[in-house]
Amino acid sequence: MKWQPIETAPKDGTTILLASGKYVLTGYWETDPGWAWKFDGPCWGICEVEDDYYSVYKFPDWPTHWMPLPEPPNKI
Repeated sequence: MKWQPIETAPKDGTTILLASGKYVLTGYWETDPGWAWKFDGPCWGICEVEDDYYSVYKFPDWPTHWMPLPEPPNKI
């Protein structure tokens, strides 16, 4: 897997790795009107779950590159 330009990233809600000059975070393209209104329209979002509370945040910088998430490890 190699970093790819953000212009080629999927915008179908798939969770991917997003990178800018300062950050590497998991995220996805957010279009849900229930969240996107907070960000003045569709944007790259990240989600956080803590104590059964789900929050969506706008990616801190506009990402420049993306990469698919690796496969999770198999259970032993």
